[in-house]
Amino acid sequence: MRRILGVVIPSAMGIVIFFLAQGVSFAGPSPQAKYVGAKKCMMCHFKQYKTWQKTDMSKAYKLIANESDKEKCYKCHTTGYDRPGGFKDSASTPGLEGVQCESCHGPGSEHMAVPMSDKAKKRATIEVVPKDCSSCHNPHVSDKAAAARAGK
Repeated sequence: MRRILGVVIPSAMGIVIFFLAQGVSFAGPSPQAKYVGAKKCMMCHFKQYKTWQKTDMSKAYKLIANESDKEKCYKCHTTGYDRPGGFKDSASTPGLEGVQCESCHGPGSEHMAVPMSDKAKKRATIEVVPKDCSSCHNPHVSDKAAAARAGK
């Protein structure tokens, strides 16, 4: 046991020191960060944007277009709903319809403001590890969402 701890602890410390030396922070955006929309993300992340466009997440808002009470669906079918600067409605925030980059990675205004040359700071302004997907993808979805998935 002592031999294993003698290897594990120094290895773990080495990994932590490595990331600290790289200036890597996983803090994510500050509470003041604003949503910018996927088209802004596309300016630097074109390949990811094109891949996203082919997913159901990019079309999530269209899935609720004919719902009479679609506000109940906004939390999972738009970006940043019920958060400062997030989706409000199609008229005032059309650029945040659908499940976009910032739904998982947080508001991108601070990320965009950091120069490309400052990679460590750029990483610190975005959530590298996406948020918990289970807030929308869970086994306890509403009956209406389950029926929609079943094509009813």
